[in-house]
Amino acid sequence: MKKIILLPALLFLFQIHVFPTIIIVNQSGTGNYTSIQEGINNANNGDTVLVYPGTYYENINFIGKNITVASLLLTTQDTTYISQTIINGNQNGSVVKFVSEESLNSVITGFTITNGCANNYPNDGGGGVKCVNSSPTIENNIIKENNCELYVHGGGIYCEKSSSHIINNVICYNEGAYYGGGIFVSDTSAVLINGNVIYNNVTASGYGVAFGGGICCGGNESNTLIENNTICNNTVDFGEGGGIYSNTLNTCVVNTIIWNNSPDEIDGEISITYSDIQGGWTGIGNIDADPLFADPANGDYHLTWANYPIPDETKSPCIDAGDPALPLDPDSTISDMGAFYFNQIITSVEPLIETNANHKLFQNYPNPFISKTTISFYIQKAGNVNIIIFNNNGKEIRTLVNKNQLSGKYSVVWDGKDNSGKVVEPGVYFYQLKTGNNFYETKKMLLLK
Repeated sequence: MKKIILLPALLFLFQIHVFPTIIIVNQSGTGNYTSIQEGINNANNGDTVLVYPGTYYENINFIGKNITVASLLLTTQDTTYISQTIINGNQNGSVVKFVSEESLNSVITGFTITNGCANNYPNDGGGGVKCVNSSPTIENNIIKENNCELYVHGGGIYCEKSSSHIINNVICYNEGAYYGGGIFVSDTSAVLINGNVIYNNVTASGYGVAFGGGICCGGNESNTLIENNTICNNTVDFGEGGGIYSNTLNTCVVNTIIWNNSPDEIDGEISITYSDIQGGWTGIGNIDADPLFADPANGDYHLTWANYPIPDETKSPCIDAGDPALPLDPDSTISDMGAFYFNQIITSVEPLIETNANHKLFQNYPNPFISKTTISFYIQKAGNVNIIIFNNNGKEIRTLVNKNQLSGKYSVVWDGKDNSGKVVEPGVYFYQLKTGNNFYETKKMLLLK
């Protein structure tokens, strides 16, 4: 009898332990902790450390944990939280370290990572982010104004024996020593660099020649895929490869804009296709034409098309010029070159799109929430309306609204239960507005314990 009674209790305790936890970091003292490192120290694999806005003067280490450390960008999809949530390394080493075999499930997202200084030659690198024997996911961050002291490489990001994914970041105004002002990839690494804007980085020579103002790829056993990036206005001080330098045959570039780097755009034997290279480069689909950025002097590298949809000289030559074998852009057109695609749906003047654009799904409040939250939406035209909740795996768990409604603003409360009335587990959920004329809008929310 004792075994029968004890086993369910043990299983219950085990389930409690493995459920992902949301750990709140808030300098105001209203969260679980006031520093990011405290949150990491008390997290378990699979947990999320959610950081509220503020400037955190610290140098953080993921200490081998496969967790997500995120600003409120994660829960709101509001990109303004990236600039509001700052990790300042105070010139005291790398701002963020992954040095304990972290995997791609170890994620940092939604921060400004700044004022780091890698200064411990020869065992250091990465003023902003250091990845050694680890393969984290680094996405949706601004990594700026970090530096390296003499002989230390990778002002923004340093990857050694790493398979990191570096995705959708702005990497700017960083300074490396000898190799990689923006990013340095070295020693048996296999790194994906996708969707980043890499600009105004510098590699200083100190004594001798420097390499790779934007990106430097070194080591014959390294493999680097550089896809859909914009690499502009980077500089090498007395050296080579202002945009990209590679001394390995395993560096591939596709759908990327490399423009106005100094003293040259590229140096090394690099496979480049469907890219816009100032001065030209041999390869399928490559072009040499002014990309027509919106405002590069102020860091805006979006593509422009002033007379859209008229296909004239105001259309950036990078629009619809990417690799046709790659997935289409979200607007269902051929992929554009560079980090940003020109959205040919939002700027359309067709009446149906104008009508749909007047529907609106608002961010739920409060978010994150514990027991219930309010979802508001606006309907421009009467018709059938659906509000549906999905879990993180895309499975529909609750239909909140499914009926005809007149035009106007409405609100509905979700109590954290599924269609059967069962309380769902804490975590990330999505809610979607769907109308009868095929308008969809989806937002993200976070349910806490």
